[in-house]
Amino acid sequence: MTSTGQLQVDIDFVRRAFGSELPGQIRIVNAGFTQAGVPLGLRNGNGVLTLTRDRLDITQFQGNVGGGTVAPEAELSTVPICILTWPLRADEVRVLYDQSIRTTLSFEPCANRTVR
Repeated sequence: MTSTGQLQVDIDFVRRAFGSELPGQIRIVNAGFTQAGVPLGLRNGNGVLTLTRDRLDITQFQGNVGGGTVAPEAELSTVPICILTWPLRADEVRVLYDQSIRTTLSFEPCANRTVR
């Protein structure tokens, strides 16, 4: 696997009588991920992850995959139980299978997908 880019972290540690918090933001700058043998990789990924007491939100994110763009809008909540919501938008993402079949994908989330 090859990765590029930066993570810029701005997080505060807050200790309270009822527990600890890590509020802040993580900025993703020009991220890229590729792996040999995998037909898709991420390029030019830029976005912001926002941390609160009980959630992690992808506040904004956009990147290039297969010549097109993707924009996930995930939310990970940990209270009262761990819940992941991951709607994804994709536009003109091309996938090449075995050097002979090419597919182009574009889709909008029709409903939030939640994993518990």
